Amino acid sequence: MSQSPGDEPRSSDVVRSVRRVAAQLEDAGRPSRDFGSASELPTQAAGSAGTLHARLCCRAHRWRKDRRLEATAENRYVLSTVDAATELKRLGLLAQRFDAGTVRRLVELGVTKGWRCVEVGAGHGSIVRWLADRVGPAGSVVAADIDTRLLTGLPDNVDVRELDIRDQDLEPGFDLAHCRALLMHLPDPEAALARIVAALRPGGVLLAEEGDFGLLHLGGHPNSAAQNDAHQQIVNAMREARIMDGYLGRTLPEMLLASGLELQFAEIDSATGRPGEAEYEWMRTTLLQATAKLVAAGVIDAATRRTVEEFFSTSGTVVTSISLVAAGGRKPT
Repeated sequence: MSQSPGDEPRSSDVVRSVRRVAAQLEDAGRPSRDFGSASELPTQAAGSAGTLHARLCCRAHRWRKDRRLEATAENRYVLSTVDAATELKRLGLLAQRFDAGTVRRLVELGVTKGWRCVEVGAGHGSIVRWLADRVGPAGSVVAADIDTRLLTGLPDNVDVRELDIRDQDLEPGFDLAHCRALLMHLPDPEAALARIVAALRPGGVLLAEEGDFGLLHLGGHPNSAAQNDAHQQIVNAMREARIMDGYLGRTLPEMLLASGLELQFAEIDSATGRPGEAEYEWMRTTLLQATAKLVAAGVIDAATRRTVEEFFSTSGTVVTSISLVAAGGRKPT
């Protein structure tokens, strides 16, 4: 039944509604702190019952939103449910863009025959394959990932493991650990990094490579300003929801120092891309897939995603892409 502006709900109706919302909060583990427990709420309206009802409903709404964001963060990597063919294409473009730099850094850290290596977040295994060849039959490589469906057809000296670094440890004794675009997707990257560092032997080395969206820019479209605003909203929403920290890369060198490693080097890899180039196509595939999942999770709205689609469906556009911050560290002996 509709209610005219200015009409106050009947006190008995409001109190029953207040009790119901308070009980729901308590059942879900969130006490209605400002009002006491549901059993302590007044049986008769005191003061403005409508105001009490509104305040409690606002609290319930905020809590439900927080729980939705927490549930999204607790789920796997936002692209983990993308079909295998699309994810394989995306990871192939990622490898095409970044593998050469990763290999150069691994060589600089001294990876050689007989080493025992682990890659956390191994993806489709392009770096795992390089490591397996580099360390040879006398060495070994652990390919660890929360989703191992693409880790197939690997050399005999590779051990594929389904592992969630958020709460699962690795055994100690590795000569090398590597992760790329991993920590930025975790709700507690410092804890994950500590687990990886703990797996290194004294004198072992870590190569960590993480993205940073600070230089990302979409250009060459008449509506670029709005598209860049929309993308900023996406990055901020993902950070708020603890799905991904798009600015973690810039903190990577200090994270390695804080973890007790001796910093060997740190560098930034940035590039631009046009349609058809690996940089651009990787960005296109990643953003379109990720935003579709974020709309479904209620983290962004459909209109925000449409601005991304509009950009990537237009010829003559250019991206200044996500930077990759790389840092190498050595565990003290």
